[in-house]
Amino acid sequence: MLAGCRQRISKKNQSLQMVNKLGRIYLLLSLCVVLVAPIGIPFSSTCSAQQNGPQPGVSYSQYTEAVTGTPYGVARIYWPAGQVTPNSSVRLIVSNPESRIFFPAVDTIPSEPKQPEKQPVGDRPRIAALVQRIRQAVNAAKDQIDPPELLRIQFLFTGTNPLKVVLSGDVEHQFEITPITTGAANNPGPKYADLHRSWWDGYVAQLQKQVERSDYPSIIENYLVYMLGNRFGFPTPNLVKDPKTKKKPQTDPLPTIELIAGIESLRAELHRETLAQPRDPNYDPTAIPLAPKWLDHHPPAVPVDLPIEKIATHVPSECFYVRFGSFANFMWFKDFGNSRGGDVAQLAIIRGLNYRTNVRLERMLNTKTTVIGKLFGDSIISDMAIIGQDLYLQDGPSMGVLFEAKNIALLRSSMQNDRNAAIKQYPDLGAKLDTLEVKGKKVSLLSTPDNQIRSFMVEDGNYLLITSSRKIAERFLEVSNGAPSLADSPSFRFARLTMPLSSEYSIFAYLSSEFFRNLVSPQYQIELRRRLKAIASIELAEIATQVAKAEEKVLSNTYAKSIEDLVAGGYLPPSFQDRFDGSQTLKYRGSWHDSLRGARGSFLPIADVELQDCTREEAAAYIDQASFYATKWQQTDPLMVGIRRFTDEQLPNVEKLVIEGYIAPLGREKYGWLSSMLGAPRQTTIELPPDDIIHLQGSLSGESPLGRQALDHLLFAGIKDLVPPIPGETKGLLATLRLLKSIPGYVGTWPSPGYLDRLPFGLGGGIPDAYGYSRTLFGLWRWQGSGFSIISFDRSIVDQCVSMVRPVEEEDFAQARLQIGDLKNSRVASFFNILSYRRAAQASRGNLMLLDVIQSQLQIAPEDSLKVAESLLDAKLQCSLGGKYELFSGKKATDRPSWTSTAWANSIAAYSRNPGMIGFDNEHAMPTANYRVPWLEWFRGAHLHLTQLPERLVLVGSVSMERLAPTETESTDEGKQPELPKMNLDVFSLPFQFFQGDKPKAGKQEEEKPKPQRRDF
Repeated sequence: MLAGCRQRISKKNQSLQMVNKLGRIYLLLSLCVVLVAPIGIPFSSTCSAQQNGPQPGVSYSQYTEAVTGTPYGVARIYWPAGQVTPNSSVRLIVSNPESRIFFPAVDTIPSEPKQPEKQPVGDRPRIAALVQRIRQAVNAAKDQIDPPELLRIQFLFTGTNPLKVVLSGDVEHQFEITPITTGAANNPGPKYADLHRSWWDGYVAQLQKQVERSDYPSIIENYLVYMLGNRFGFPTPNLVKDPKTKKKPQTDPLPTIELIAGIESLRAELHRETLAQPRDPNYDPTAIPLAPKWLDHHPPAVPVDLPIEKIATHVPSECFYVRFGSFANFMWFKDFGNSRGGDVAQLAIIRGLNYRTNVRLERMLNTKTTVIGKLFGDSIISDMAIIGQDLYLQDGPSMGVLFEAKNIALLRSSMQNDRNAAIKQYPDLGAKLDTLEVKGKKVSLLSTPDNQIRSFMVEDGNYLLITSSRKIAERFLEVSNGAPSLADSPSFRFARLTMPLSSEYSIFAYLSSEFFRNLVSPQYQIELRRRLKAIASIELAEIATQVAKAEEKVLSNTYAKSIEDLVAGGYLPPSFQDRFDGSQTLKYRGSWHDSLRGARGSFLPIADVELQDCTREEAAAYIDQASFYATKWQQTDPLMVGIRRFTDEQLPNVEKLVIEGYIAPLGREKYGWLSSMLGAPRQTTIELPPDDIIHLQGSLSGESPLGRQALDHLLFAGIKDLVPPIPGETKGLLATLRLLKSIPGYVGTWPSPGYLDRLPFGLGGGIPDAYGYSRTLFGLWRWQGSGFSIISFDRSIVDQCVSMVRPVEEEDFAQARLQIGDLKNSRVASFFNILSYRRAAQASRGNLMLLDVIQSQLQIAPEDSLKVAESLLDAKLQCSLGGKYELFSGKKATDRPSWTSTAWANSIAAYSRNPGMIGFDNEHAMPTANYRVPWLEWFRGAHLHLTQLPERLVLVGSVSMERLAPTETESTDEGKQPELPKMNLDVFSLPFQFFQGDKPKAGKQEEEKPKPQRRDF
């Protein structure tokens, strides 16, 4: 059957030509019928369509089969749905008014085309019969090209009575099935076994597609394949397309980054690990392994009297440090995030899930800014900073807010009033206020038993710290009593020489070497993996509870209220509670918690978890990490970032953010791959056409990972502000080439071809003609002359570049330069809008399909599905298209309610290029006229330079953005927003402002080489 499908696809072009010819004949004869009908020529009727057999892949007819069983029967339905493109996701909900259907699986399979009907031999056909035959021939030709797919609907069911099946979503239909009994209750026979195996294969395939095309964590899918596979004796599959292979020794920082970031692939792996854990695992305890042996930095000497802010003298050296300098700067940063979806992380793209990390941190620390605080913050606070040992905002961070007070009594009184109010605000969480003694000093602790609120308030002189971590409170007091602080660190002092106080940064962030070392310490790495497994256990317990509740009547079991009940019922593995650290998953106040760490989303900070020993497996994994860092990485380099705000003189509604980023001091050895790719910093750049909306230049080394040597050269590229063709799919080499051809841009090199001569498949072109042009097999144009080599798929773009490009000297040195214009009203913005819309639409639809999964797989009522989904994922579902999720009751009173988004309702006519197709074709979706990429709403251009110097890696530049709307915080006595200063500095001279010795010097070869002059070709 599949071979026949492939043959049909290969003949599609020839068949399309036949359809076009038959269509023209059909139209001509139809016109003749209209003309001759008044004359009285009689018409003949046609035969009814022939119904073929019930086998799938043969006919378009509906076919159903169902066999009863205990506790579940199995049913399978084939139904001709229509055309479904390969890239489409079909949203279908299978239900039954009596809730007798469980664990449905829906997929599409190709059908064999109908054979043309044979016409009876007889008299010459009349005109009407001839027209009808032509019409049938046209339809048959279409079916031969792309016959309609069959929906294969498989599910388990209860009972023996006739079953009503309701299909809703992208297709709406109803079926009536009468089950049959083929054997005894304990041995239903081979027919049942065949249907049962077919259901499992379809069920796994459906969940694999759901995981591949969705934006949310695949915790429900991973659980269901484990639980059902274990129950029915099927092997548990891995739903990830390319599962991780057997662990090998660590050769790069990626495994550590995955663990630190807690990315979804690692979370899915831990779900499977928790479910597949053997009973009574071998937890042979061993000592905590040693941390890597790090090499110390020796930064250049700095002046003894270098100005350092006082607040830094109270910050522990292992903490990250984000200083705002004033309360007003902090409120600007907070409002900046709130105006962009509530989280700075969503500036570029809005995902389908919003973890609301700002809200979590404010609740945990009890630092929500009140109206009074906004009005009087600057009058009682002279400086403030956020400090911490990690940034795990989603799961419970080790963080704090440090205030330098102008009036410590007023600040203390304000904070204490907020803490007293929290006792009344959160009585249901069990909030309480205690006084502890820490390092000989009284400390206030506002907390709840599940750590949703955990706020230590500690005071020292004019400094007040609010933190979630007792460890940070202890270290704060140690530093106040004379222990070394961040300000005492030579690396921090070097940072303040590089980025001085006089620059008055709105935000200054410093991540010390000690901070990075602490993140990869055994304390953090071992506990981090344990906390991720604890989160996985809570999520699995919640899903298992929902499934057990749904099956309560079917299996005549008691609704599981404890882990022991769920294990006994087969919903969780017997080893579920076996953990080396002794923690348990327990129910508290109606939801699952970790006995050691608290509620999900507000776990006990890692800094406060006491790590005494570990398993041999944990030790071996960490020793592998430590060996990599001790031998390959050796140093952790401090990272510093500064942001200043200026007004844009030409656009009063726009403000410029001047950004400086440094890695300094720089341990160059571990960045060998970067050093081998980048050439020396250059003062020479290429003057490019002024109508480029985006252009990039980079100084590249002749050393190549491909092993072919070349001369050092400048690589430059640009994109024109032209209306690009609609981008197509990007899977595969040819599809990627089609996408590249749709971009109106060019790439060039100077003074040698460099990487352009190394392009595969002959993309670099052949021997140029007398005018310097050549063309490749794929339609790529190339021009060579005067040391330049320029390629583009558009000949006119190459011609324009040839007449304009020339080398020029700039004031600063750099290895990479990026310039982006204002894209909001540009013509090329449509390209970004389309790509972003397709990604956002897929995420939005993925959330709707998640609600379908909860409704159909977990048997949750439609009106409760959203609440359950957000509880399972511990996040708020948000429509990435900007809409709002609503429950749609349907046009008829009998329709089953389902979830939709207001954004889909507004764009239903525009989301697919082929409305006749079933499902959502993400590869060809088109945005509505009013859709904009989220970042295009605020981004107004950027100019960035990257330079690697002997002691520093530097990124400097400016980003223009729409100014935020005035807020209460920014209001002055006159009710006006404070004016920003005009920019009066040369951004790109900043890397050399204090270190003239760092400034690169032009090499002899470059100085002696004659510089090409501009020519007209």
